[in-house]
Amino acid sequence: MVHEFEKEDEIITFIVIQKPKIVFVSLEFAKNDDFKLLHRIKELHDCMLIVYAEEISKADLVRCMNASVNDVLIKPCIQLERLRMIVTSS
Repeated sequence: MVHEFEKEDEIITFIVIQKPKIVFVSLEFAKNDDFKLLHRIKELHDCMLIVYAEEISKADLVRCMNASVNDVLIKPCIQLERLRMIVTSS
């Protein structure tokens, strides 16, 4: 089941209540609050955290890793097999 949210408080509430195995966050959404959401997700729930983007800078990649992101998918639409492996391994 897939859930989409546009507000950070909705995301946090969902994660705390539902405890999903995998959480996907767009890089643009993560950058909106200077990557604090990613840190907060990891603090609240031990889940696989995946950031996706069409492109990513080296600095943003480092910030994702510092936030304990499990994986970064670049151009996820063309990485369907990798995405399938991530989802089935969790």
